[in-house]
Amino acid sequence: MVTERKLAFVCALVFITTSSQAASLDALLDPPHHAAERPTDDATPVLSLDEAVRLSLVDQPILSGHEAVINANKRQAVSAAQLPDPKLSGGLKELPVDTSEAFSVRRDNFTEFTVGLSQELPRANKRRLKGERKQLDAETERAALNSDRRAIRRDASLAWLDVYEAEQALTLAQS
Repeated sequence: MVTERKLAFVCALVFITTSSQAASLDALLDPPHHAAERPTDDATPVLSLDEAVRLSLVDQPILSGHEAVINANKRQAVSAAQLPDPKLSGGLKELPVDTSEAFSVRRDNFTEFTVGLSQELPRANKRRLKGERKQLDAETERAALNSDRRAIRRDASLAWLDVYEAEQALTLAQS
């Protein structure tokens, strides 16, 4: 796509240099105005550089994804710094499955029911470090978000400048 733009620009330059029309003194003293300063023939407004950059940042999925990861890491940092939830477990042991009393818990004297409650108690330093790690993950993701924002702004600015350059070449060719 960039090569097509360059080719169009080169064609415009060739057209300008091969044209035999001489520029008038008025055209030299009054340089062509930028497209945003020129009155337009139709009712469509001209897109300025600032507006193009602003619009390029609206509804970007990659930026929304970064923000979601940042929020998730911040929330996980809070829970990682706290004690984990207790765990409840239950089960059956020695349940008959192949006798005449299969899957009956009342006829067999060897079937056992188990119920358990467990709680992990990691050290306070370990919990604090896990919370700090998640917080650092959020800050890393914030840096990636800012980097992607800058890249999108740069790409939008370069695209706008490509269009501006083509407009200027056209204006120059027409004058």
